Amino acid sequence: MQEETEELKKASKEQNQLKVEEELGDLLFAAVNLSRFLKIDPEIALKKANAKFSRRFRAMEWLARKNGREFKDLPRKEMEAFGPPRRSRKGSRACRK
Repeated sequence: MQEETEELKKASKEQNQLKVEEELGDLLFAAVNLSRFLKIDPEIALKKANAKFSRRFRAMEWLARKNGREFKDLPRKEMEAFGPPRRSRKGSRACRK
């Protein structure tokens, strides 16, 4: 996974869209292989991740409405303010200002 991630980063820096697409495909393939190695059904894992994203997104929309705003009309920075705190690079939750 790390190797594929590094290759994706390199292709992205080179701004080679075809290479980025290829490397992203390789990364996705590696993730599926990892899930099988861990005896996790990749389809189930993806469905659960999608459901989690959907719950969080609906919560963000609700918070925006609660504050008198339409989420779809917010600039990206303001949208992020309604989301869960971002994780730092080490994986712990970072504080938001």
